[in-house]
Amino acid sequence: MHSLITPEKFSPMRAASQRKGLAASGALPALSFLISTLLVDAALLLEIGILQLSDANLHAGFRSAQSIALLAVIGFGTLCVLASVGARRAAGSRVPIGVDAPNHWTIARWSLWLTFVLCTAVWMLWNYRVDGVLTWPDTEDYAQVAGESVLSAGFWAGGNPPGVALVFKAFGLTAEMLSDPRFGAVSRRVTQFQTILSLFAVGSLAFSFASLLRHRWLRAAAVMAVVGFGLSMDVAQWNKMLLSESLSTSLFFGLVAGAILAGRWWEGPRGPRRSHLLVVSAALTAGVILFAFTRDVNAYFLLALGVSLLPPIVASVLRRRRGWWAPACLVGVVLLASVTSVTVRRSQWSYPFINLIYERILPDAAAVDFYVQRDFPIEVIEEIRPQTRRDLHVAYRSDPRAEPLRTWFQARARSVHAEFLLSRPIDTLSAPLPRLEVMMSPDVSWYRNRLHAEPSWMPVASAIVYPRHPLVVLLWFGVILGFTTVLILSGRGRTVWAIPLLVLAMLYPLMLVIWHGDSAALERHSLPLALGLRLSLWLLSFLLLDAALDRRGSSVLGRNASAPGKRSTGVELSGEPLAAVGVRTTGNLAGPPGSAGGSNNMSLGASSPES
Repeated sequence: MHSLITPEKFSPMRAASQRKGLAASGALPALSFLISTLLVDAALLLEIGILQLSDANLHAGFRSAQSIALLAVIGFGTLCVLASVGARRAAGSRVPIGVDAPNHWTIARWSLWLTFVLCTAVWMLWNYRVDGVLTWPDTEDYAQVAGESVLSAGFWAGGNPPGVALVFKAFGLTAEMLSDPRFGAVSRRVTQFQTILSLFAVGSLAFSFASLLRHRWLRAAAVMAVVGFGLSMDVAQWNKMLLSESLSTSLFFGLVAGAILAGRWWEGPRGPRRSHLLVVSAALTAGVILFAFTRDVNAYFLLALGVSLLPPIVASVLRRRRGWWAPACLVGVVLLASVTSVTVRRSQWSYPFINLIYERILPDAAAVDFYVQRDFPIEVIEEIRPQTRRDLHVAYRSDPRAEPLRTWFQARARSVHAEFLLSRPIDTLSAPLPRLEVMMSPDVSWYRNRLHAEPSWMPVASAIVYPRHPLVVLLWFGVILGFTTVLILSGRGRTVWAIPLLVLAMLYPLMLVIWHGDSAALERHSLPLALGLRLSLWLLSFLLLDAALDRRGSSVLGRNASAPGKRSTGVELSGEPLAAVGVRTTGNLAGPPGSAGGSNNMSLGASSPES
């Protein structure tokens, strides 16, 4: 057979080199995102230093410098786009048949990357304008834990989770620093760290999720949607606060990104590589431990997640699938970290328990009778007669008359409360439903406490990527759940769909924990519930759209191939073997023998019996 493409013209080494060039050009958007982040962050650090001065002229001059910095970011992003387009076109001119080559959408795709970089820079310059670091009563508690030794029991088993305290300790933010004149500079360094970590986590999640999608324009749209969600006002406002929300959200995004990468390698034709398993497993293990010890509700979330993953892990172990040890060990770490976080820090439950006693137990006569039958010292409450929740907290901490209450709490509070919830299962399971609207779409805008007015376009942009109206969210949830069920039952689902579906499945147990764990600050405590719901819906939306486009593309190609009078080009865009025009393939280029697109010797000509 006459060969139009000889092995000399298309060697495996040359093909691999061309693929590396294409991959390198694809990394430029991530590089431009990182460098633009660093540039804007440097500008913010400069603004912090200038705002500490009283010279108004310097402040006005910096506003001009800030605009110049934004223009520099725009120019850098433009250069990255032009360099990427040129690199891909140069590589595409040498790419033979069967290797991914750029098309006429190249400029449009890189324009989307440029838009993404610009939106990130503009948001950072506007939304993080050093309005002052916000502190709350919990800030002092975290600072007190940070003053303990890392090797002490008070650090890991104290009244507050040690994750945030570990960050505070790294920057020297302790209880003594709260009254120190240097507190402003130290606290701003902490919020700067939270902002950079948040951007890194959101960017990692966006790019790892985009790698799952098969359509290029859909990848760009997914990156912009996920990053826009991470930069929305309700999510990013916590970066400037000395609380646990920012660190917890960043770790959650990072864990989802790691799970996506692991799922992508796991569903490959050859299974995951050992090196990939080691790296991802180590990163996920560290992330799980930090996540479990950052917020109390995170430990319960991981506990429910670990229990739900036990059946498939046991099945994987019994089947001895390659790499089974990695998910088995990871689930073990999830269970161990969650159980340790829940059981070790027993004293941390005193504050929410007092809230529950005052707002949920005392107004319910049946609940009071249940507690009194289990030796609850109701006479202490009758003697103290607290008028507010704060009065009961003060009495519990310092009033000698509350000593029986403190003793009962240490001995029986958890077991009695769990027994109370189990004794009325219907009421326990349905109790959060009347406040479902508040928990699903919590209003946390008053936590911002901004000193500068927000741009008028910012709430509109945030509402697009982070819808607030409960009816919109419920409709979105119903549509996505229906289409997902149909595609899974028709056999068109993918392994990685389990990641957002698992997050959705954990939301109801999480809602029960949030409701029955504390009665104060319900909006702020419901933030993980709202974030998990919307992030899962975004991920499933793009995965379903990608599957629908795959189905549509396969149908169109099938009709074109079977239509009379139409000549097939032999280029299959859906990843099927190139066999329509007699392309004979041998060897292996991108997959195992017999897989789609796996060839390193190609010949084009008339079909022969053996081809």
